[in-house]
Amino acid sequence: MPFEILVFLDENQLATGEIYWDDGDSLDTYENGDFTHIKFECNSTEFNTETMQNSSLLPIPKMHAVIITGLNKKPDKVVTVNDQELENFMYDTNLQILKLENLDIDMTEKITMKWQ
Repeated sequence: MPFEILVFLDENQLATGEIYWDDGDSLDTYENGDFTHIKFECNSTEFNTETMQNSSLLPIPKMHAVIITGLNKKPDKVVTVNDQELENFMYDTNLQILKLENLDIDMTEKITMKWQ
């Protein structure tokens, strides 16, 4: 089951978040380092990830979509994901939502999404 990352920008067009992922069954996964920890940052022109640790006994699912709410300006140019053009994206002007879907990205890799 892939992940959809939901981002809610604040009034300054900024958001941060984190994922902690372990196998959901083993004891002391944090103490033993058997987990994955990923940080997210987003602003009005880009979304970035940074993997702090990648040692979960259960692989983390791929990222299917990033949905950014509160983006107050429609992207005028091409959206890129790790410097590759993303042809299918949607922006709802009324709801101020940017949807980047069908990504199928390994979340443990560094991810940079950009738009202008």
